[in-house]
Amino acid sequence: MFRDNGGFDIVIGNPPYLGESGNKEIFRPIARTEFGKKYYMGKMDLFYFFFHLALDIGNENCEIALITTNYYTTAFGAKRLRGDFKERAAIRRLINFNELKIFDSAKGQHNMITILTKNKDTNIFAKTCLTNRTGDTDAEILNSITSWSDNESSYYELAQVNIYEGDENYIRINGVKNNSVNHIDSVLNKMASLELRLGDIANINQGLVSGCDYVSGRNIQKLNSLKNVENGDGIFIFDLERDRDREIIERFSNDEKELLRPFYKNSEIDRYYSNRKHKKLVLYINKDIDSIDKYANIKTYFSRYLPILKDRREVKNGKIKPFHLQWARKESIFTGKKIVVPYRTKKNAFAYNDVEWFCRSDVYVITQQNTIYNLKYLLALLNSKPYYLWLYYRGKRKGEILELFQIPLSEIPIKPLKKDEQERYIDVVDDILSITRKEDYLVSVEEQAKVSNYDKKINEMIYDMYGFTDSEIEIIEEHYGEK
Repeated sequence: MFRDNGGFDIVIGNPPYLGESGNKEIFRPIARTEFGKKYYMGKMDLFYFFFHLALDIGNENCEIALITTNYYTTAFGAKRLRGDFKERAAIRRLINFNELKIFDSAKGQHNMITILTKNKDTNIFAKTCLTNRTGDTDAEILNSITSWSDNESSYYELAQVNIYEGDENYIRINGVKNNSVNHIDSVLNKMASLELRLGDIANINQGLVSGCDYVSGRNIQKLNSLKNVENGDGIFIFDLERDRDREIIERFSNDEKELLRPFYKNSEIDRYYSNRKHKKLVLYINKDIDSIDKYANIKTYFSRYLPILKDRREVKNGKIKPFHLQWARKESIFTGKKIVVPYRTKKNAFAYNDVEWFCRSDVYVITQQNTIYNLKYLLALLNSKPYYLWLYYRGKRKGEILELFQIPLSEIPIKPLKKDEQERYIDVVDDILSITRKEDYLVSVEEQAKVSNYDKKINEMIYDMYGFTDSEIEIIEEHYGEK
């Protein structure tokens, strides 16, 4: 309905869910408009614009209800959207369907209903819901959830001030300060009370980006000639289990082979374990190399892929040359002591190694910023059960999957300890690493059981360090076991 003074009383919608990645041609025209200049942000989703527009066209006290995906509550590209909610609206309802499938045509989505009132009335309490149901839904289940009567869903009532957390304005379904019956927040608040954060004491870097790992069905169309080219041929990344890639490498001179580095996938990481037998190599050419004239075989090889190499963004912007990796990062990140973690993982799975271990951008690499905090002490914390609870509730998630990007990693609280106090944790981690480095570790039930015992010891040490009560420890153990 449209009132005489302009503005809608009610805005209801189910906008399209379309990320910017791979769809820049749709976002660019909007970003150039006056509306887009106000609200566009990199890595955003198209439906964010619909929320902003609803707040623009609604009059004071307009009711806004949209069903979307639930990622905006912690997504990097939704920071401006969350800020707009906080500035211009009061949240009335958040119904997070989580792993429950709402639409038959979109089984992989994690959906949420958001209901806002366009005003800044801080006296309005938000009612929020997080369902624990999974699988497909039906009308009866939906009615039960949305009528606040489902026994497989958790319900909360939050003051507006307890919805948003930190400078990123993360939206917390269960609230920042919430006295729920399971007292999960009593655990999290003890951790949050620490001033020290991982980003204060460690460097957190994304793995490298080549811009063209290998020939694909998409980039092969850019080539003028397909002579000696097949789908899957390595450009910067070579698969040692692939005959054609091995033949290419064998043609390289010894000097050229010096540019090849062991390369690993995020699937080669587990808790306290990172594979050390590489099956891939990366041709590591960064800006330190100004010319490849002395690398004749590489230069000849790259010549067949020049249309692909030149079409990368950083080449077109004049920031790198066609033979450079798009974002090589500092080489030292990959060659020294480090913690590595997949950017998406079901459980907290951090690993330590001190060998050459190059990886792509779906892995984050944590290195020492100073000598005060030992990486092995940090590893003990990051792999523990209390820290899983932190990452699950105060970090970033996509459904039940933890998303361990730079910002949520940098915001992890760290218990300050003197160097000598860290030693007891380091000793246990060394015991664990001596086991996980064994060749048969992944297939040995006996060795994995030993690690579990050491793991239990670390958790008990952390429980004691934080002063968790018996009931809080029970919550941590139960929650970790359920996930």
